[in-house]
Amino acid sequence: MNRLGFIAPLFLLVAVAVFATLNSGPVDVDVFKVTTIRTTVGMLVIGTFAAGAVVMTLFGLASRFKFWKEKKALNKELKSAKEELGLLRSRNAELAAQPKKDGE
Repeated sequence: MNRLGFIAPLFLLVAVAVFATLNSGPVDVDVFKVTTIRTTVGMLVIGTFAAGAVVMTLFGLASRFKFWKEKKALNKELKSAKEELGLLRSRNAELAAQPKKDGE
């Protein structure tokens, strides 16, 4: 599965590069009806592809940050539970070492 996660984007990147190379004619692009930029279709596609990659990376980082935060909280809870378990075991050993009374 890890190889597919590497090969699929690589294949997509090669396909975009081939498409950009084959479409090298100039076009006019209206940028929010404010200005017009003259560029090639290939550069436009590569720029769009790069912008999409940046956005997806930011989403991935946000997701990973949430995971790290949750992991830190769970590790803190685990440490607290281990400390409590140690205290309970020592208390249990103390109680087991006490002599029993006749009525028990």
